[in-house]
Amino acid sequence: MVASGNKTGRRVLITATVILIVIHFAALTTIMCARVAAFDTPTYDMGLFTQMFHYMLRTGRALTTLERDMLLSHFQVHMSPIYYLYLPFFALFPSAYTLQILQTFTVLLALYPLSLILRRYTSLSLPWRAAIYLMYVFAPGITGSSFYDLHENCFLPLCLFFLLEGQLANSKRKVFFWTALTLLIKEDAMIYVFFIGAYSLFCLQGRNFGRCSGKLSVRIYASVRQTLRQEWWRLLLNVILPLVYFSAVVYYLNHYGQGAMVNRFDNLLLPGQHGLVQAAFNLILHPFFILEQIFTSAKIRYLTAVLAAMAFLPLWQYRLANYCLLCPFIVMNLLSNYQYQHSLVFQYNYGTGALLIYLTAVSLEAILLHGRDNRGSQDSWDIRRTILSLLVCLGLFSSFLTTSSLLRHHAASLHVYNSARDKYQTLARTLSSLPRDKKILADTLLTTALADVPELYDLEYHRSGLPDRTIDYVVAFRNGENETVIAYKKAGYIENDYSNHYLIVLQKNA
Repeated sequence: MVASGNKTGRRVLITATVILIVIHFAALTTIMCARVAAFDTPTYDMGLFTQMFHYMLRTGRALTTLERDMLLSHFQVHMSPIYYLYLPFFALFPSAYTLQILQTFTVLLALYPLSLILRRYTSLSLPWRAAIYLMYVFAPGITGSSFYDLHENCFLPLCLFFLLEGQLANSKRKVFFWTALTLLIKEDAMIYVFFIGAYSLFCLQGRNFGRCSGKLSVRIYASVRQTLRQEWWRLLLNVILPLVYFSAVVYYLNHYGQGAMVNRFDNLLLPGQHGLVQAAFNLILHPFFILEQIFTSAKIRYLTAVLAAMAFLPLWQYRLANYCLLCPFIVMNLLSNYQYQHSLVFQYNYGTGALLIYLTAVSLEAILLHGRDNRGSQDSWDIRRTILSLLVCLGLFSSFLTTSSLLRHHAASLHVYNSARDKYQTLARTLSSLPRDKKILADTLLTTALADVPELYDLEYHRSGLPDRTIDYVVAFRNGENETVIAYKKAGYIENDYSNHYLIVLQKNA
């Protein structure tokens, strides 16, 4: 009877977890597709990436005219060849809806390597594992990162969990493959690979799940010796390789592309300083100045929302070296004053959120093992487990609360579409009827629907709003004509038959 009850309890827990995950995935995917249907996806980034995929389909190259107001490869702005993994699916269904679904599914797919880690390399029981799965799926930063539409960072949780699993498996082939794939996401993915490499050198020799043996000073010395003898591949693949790759890509972007975007860390520079190297030195030489950059009111609110959803367990580590995996969170989300990097609804949370979930699992495993090994009595052990269970429940409650609030807020696109379905269907039909061989200038919220137009430009960004007589069509919403539309009318552009109650379409007056 006891065994039967345990099996029933396991089935109920598994079923409830799966149902919650499926409901969340369905709700998020529906909202993201509603953003496309309700013309709520701007040029940056959905419009330009959808156009890029159409170019990839036609030419094999990741070209776009939207990103920098000229025809160029996206790889001259960011090095993200991992996008080619989506191309076969886009070839079957060439639509912005396809890209939205692929992104949410890719993020969900990261549960598979996460489950491998938890089942193979921890002693966590099913309830603890289920809690971690739900913490990942409902993490505000993981869910919120989708709300700015498609971004290459969506591959980070999947690749990072597989990379960590490869490290735990002590598999050179797995580590090499997932290191290479992670670096192909974007040039700054180097940060995640580098710190996973540092963590692996200290903690993962011998498949220890976040539990380094010995004092840190002894461990550092031992790690250096191990690296020179048998652990050289960890140093090569996860420390040296990402640094070399990052340097090469930055050189390419600075000399042959549009320049590496390093100015987002200019707040770490003192007067008269320039470049990432001097910013890195300031981390050591001026710690109080750096702390002042980190602990702003906006970042404290963000930090609280992210960590509360994980019961603050990522901060509770028994081994100092585990905090290597906290460093990307500090670098990517807290050091810069670029407001979107410490926002729940932008794409900068995917990678750091995955590592925080991993640290949550490491913390849970260590606390439970430490309690088992050092318990004085059954009562004290029960109290410890009860407190830990309460903390995890509070973390899950926080994640459900924050994420459900984000979902409700962004579900506005779905409500707007349902309340004016005829309007949006008319808009879609009109835009699809425009000739694709013309040079079109369109409102930022219309570029996604026109993304298969080879010569497509953003209304506000193109020539800073100054009229361009080479433009064939100007397409904008009729409600409230902006200054650019008025400027084109003054330049001799007139409305044509494509105009309707919702859209104004201008063409050159022959």
